Amino acid sequence: MINLLILFVINFEGRMLHRYMLAKASLFVITFVILVLLAFSTIGIVYANEVYEEQWSQTFGGIEEDGFRSVGVCSDGGYILAGYTESQGAGMRDGWVVKLDSEGNEQWSKTFGGTEHDELWSVGVCSDGGFILAGSTKSQGLGGSDGWVVKLDASGTEQWSKTFGTPSWDGFYSIDICLDGGYILAGYTRFSGGAGGNDGWVVKLDSAGNEQWNKTFGGSDFDDFYSVGVDLDGSYIFAGRTKSQSEGVEDGWVVKLDSEGNEQLNKTFGGTEPDEFKSVGVCSDGGYILVGYTESQVTYSAGWVVKLDASGAYQWSKTFGGESGGGFRSVCVLQDGYLLAGDIVNAKRDGWIVKIDEGGTEQWSQTFGGTENYHIWSVSEFSDAYILAGQNGRMVAEPGSGDGWAVKLESTTLTETTTITTISITTTPSRMPAPQLLTTIICLMILTYATTRLKRV
Repeated sequence: MINLLILFVINFEGRMLHRYMLAKASLFVITFVILVLLAFSTIGIVYANEVYEEQWSQTFGGIEEDGFRSVGVCSDGGYILAGYTESQGAGMRDGWVVKLDSEGNEQWSKTFGGTEHDELWSVGVCSDGGFILAGSTKSQGLGGSDGWVVKLDASGTEQWSKTFGTPSWDGFYSIDICLDGGYILAGYTRFSGGAGGNDGWVVKLDSAGNEQWNKTFGGSDFDDFYSVGVDLDGSYIFAGRTKSQSEGVEDGWVVKLDSEGNEQLNKTFGGTEPDEFKSVGVCSDGGYILVGYTESQVTYSAGWVVKLDASGAYQWSKTFGGESGGGFRSVCVLQDGYLLAGDIVNAKRDGWIVKIDEGGTEQWSQTFGGTENYHIWSVSEFSDAYILAGQNGRMVAEPGSGDGWAVKLESTTLTETTTITTISITTTPSRMPAPQLLTTIICLMILTYATTRLKRV
């Protein structure tokens, strides 16, 4: 009997020891898994603190007013800048094109125009390595000003130049390259055959610059298109402002046309105060991202972003920087969201970029400035870098003295051992992303449960 009791005790203690060892092993495995999960969670947090460090900043120009309106990325890794100059050229103001290498060094600079007021607003990089430019000219054409298109080869030599318009006032603000190799232009026209003061104006050209069709849109007041994008199906999306269809002073305006110029969509967005769209981008989900400014939703003007789906239905809207004034002029569609560029008022105007995710949540922002005003007119992406173009040095009510300005930014991930030195740049990193926070909570719950089970053993 005693022997049986001893055997029972030994067997019981063996089973308890076995359970204890299994529990300890389970706790070890759980702890290891938790550490792996938290490691990936930490990686996510580090990624959220990614910022873009200034690689170079260059100014170009003379003693008069000069500025860049548009920038493109070239096939050789360099950059093409388009705008206007009053410091050089043949007339009062000339169209101006500057080619940079990847380090921001000038490779060539050209002016185009006559004795009057001419400027370039938009540039596109063509498949042949050359460039297509759009703007307005008073030096040539039929009237007060005409829409103006210039084609250059890769070295900046003019291949052709054409004007389009009426005896009144006309101009192009934006150009894009079509799927058929031609060009689509957006701007304004004011003539007696139109519906109002200004009409939104669209012109389609073939690859040689010959007009294929020409359309106007608008009402009895002033309406303008500031930006055009080419959709994946060959259709066109236009963004601008309308006073003719506005609920208030003026509204943001979106029009979509098929490849033949037939209207598919016409919508306005805004409130009782001035609201405008300055740029449009075509999104990977088939929808559209629109940026500009609004005064209807804030005390001062604010940067404004509106997301539409592929049918033009409203999805969401966000405002940024409405405390003292600001707005966006350009948008770049990224793989993981959007980069917005413009100005913000901090006693003076500073260049301003904001990175948002696909849902419109701010991830980070940076400002650029000095003792004078800085303006960003255009942004483009290349690999892990951004190129910004605009103007610096001109105060709001001061004529002249502005320079064309270009900045290159490259991504840098903030870690404990990383030191970033930037001048006049402020960064606002995002909070811990929701997936990483959820992972941390789940891990802590698992660890607590495992420890409780071990104590019971």
